[in-house]
Amino acid sequence: MENEIGSTIFLLVIVFVIYFVLFLVLREVTCWYLKINKGISLMKEQNELLKDVLKGIQKQNSSEFNNATSNIVNSPTSNSDTKDFSYLSDLTKKEIDLVNQLYSGLNTNEVIVKHVANGAIKKMSMKDYNDWIKYYDKESVILLVTK
Repeated sequence: MENEIGSTIFLLVIVFVIYFVLFLVLREVTCWYLKINKGISLMKEQNELLKDVLKGIQKQNSSEFNNATSNIVNSPTSNSDTKDFSYLSDLTKKEIDLVNQLYSGLNTNEVIVKHVANGAIKKMSMKDYNDWIKYYDKESVILLVTK
């Protein structure tokens, strides 16, 4: 009886190994027949081409951005931590235009900020800004420009 159980388990293991090997072989044949492997290689090639296109677009947008924000970047700032304008590259052209418009009427005690939650860009007094970052989450608002 124990011999029959041992031989049955051995037979089941052999059958599972054979099924597994057949599955792997037939899977490759099926993928070849249905051109799945070729489709995957074409998709990889498309991804590489799209990455190249995206790099070109980003380079073009970067040069347009530098032209659009030149008056902001060259403006004097009273606070040393606002001289890094690398975050401005995340703004859309419409947002940059709004920042330029707000900057033209900006007083020395005002700042332009962007709320992270809703993306709103607005002017606020330096006091309000300092109170905001003191009492609320510092990361919820981004200081864009001061005069």
